Amino acid sequence: MRKFLFCVCVILVLISVTLLIFQNGIEQALANQAASEVDAAMAAASQEPLNEPEYHEEPAETIQEVLQEPDDEEQDVEEEFDDSLFCHPPHTKDGVGGNGGFITDDPYDLELLARAIYAEAGGDNCSDETRIMVGNVILNRMNDPRYPDTMEAVLTQPLQYNVFDKTGVVWKDRASNPEEKDAVERAYRCAERVLLGEKLLPDDVIFQSEYIQGTEIVVYQDGMYFCR
Repeated sequence: MRKFLFCVCVILVLISVTLLIFQNGIEQALANQAASEVDAAMAAASQEPLNEPEYHEEPAETIQEVLQEPDDEEQDVEEEFDDSLFCHPPHTKDGVGGNGGFITDDPYDLELLARAIYAEAGGDNCSDETRIMVGNVILNRMNDPRYPDTMEAVLTQPLQYNVFDKTGVVWKDRASNPEEKDAVERAYRCAERVLLGEKLLPDDVIFQSEYIQGTEIVVYQDGMYFCR
């Protein structure tokens, strides 16, 4: 009986040891398989190319064209005068020209003033004194805080000088006629004299018209009232 029990115990021990060995083998195999799968996944990931963003470089000539495009808002467009329309050019490139030699710091103001004098007092019945007084009134307004401080702005105020507020400061159509040569030349000469400082009216005379304006008549000449 004792031998039988001893044999049973030995058999049970052997079975237990065998089961443990078998279980450890299975666990080790599963661990090795998992490690292999991880290594394989990492190797595959390292071999895949990175999806980097693509950059499209603009052609050099396209960029240069953009940089060279003019900015219309920053361009200053200067008015060009067509001297062929006038009987007498206002000035030459060196600042001297016209009948007797016009000299002025601002040829553009000379041009505007000559056009205004011709429009207001260009008739044969007007003397050069009247023409100069017309120019004096314009400059007086430029120096008066109640009026604009530029000649063009003064001349284009509504209902003030001829129809310049609608047309701009332009020569009257008749100025291109050969018969008007003397009147145009006189307008330029008188404009230059005014810009060089010739004054026949006080600084406060700011009205000039064929009818009375303001508070006091200072001069009445050639059918025109000059008032303060």
